[in-house]
Amino acid sequence: MSAFVNSTSFFGRRACTSRRATRSQRRPGGVVCSVEWAGKNRTIEIDGIPLSFDYIPGQYPVVMYLPPFFYAKDPLAKANSLKAFCERRGQGFISQDYYGTGRSGGKFEDG
Repeated sequence: MSAFVNSTSFFGRRACTSRRATRSQRRPGGVVCSVEWAGKNRTIEIDGIPLSFDYIPGQYPVVMYLPPFFYAKDPLAKANSLKAFCERRGQGFISQDYYGTGRSGGKFEDG
């Protein structure tokens, strides 16, 4: 079955309609990314390869921006304006560079 489901009836329910989350489902149980990881051009090493990311803590839901393939997150106007929008609203934001792009190490093909 494809990961993409169209909006036709699927087992008697519309596949693309969102369902309201219960109170216990709205927030994750633990802290996923603490304030100490907040900042711009932070790096984390995975299997010895540094990966660069930006993280701004804030309210849920956190906005995750994934840049187009072969592009770094920093010079893109869309990423910068989305980050500024989230900062103004007090909403969390995270963006990352893929393997071999921007400030991340490794080769893109290996990511």
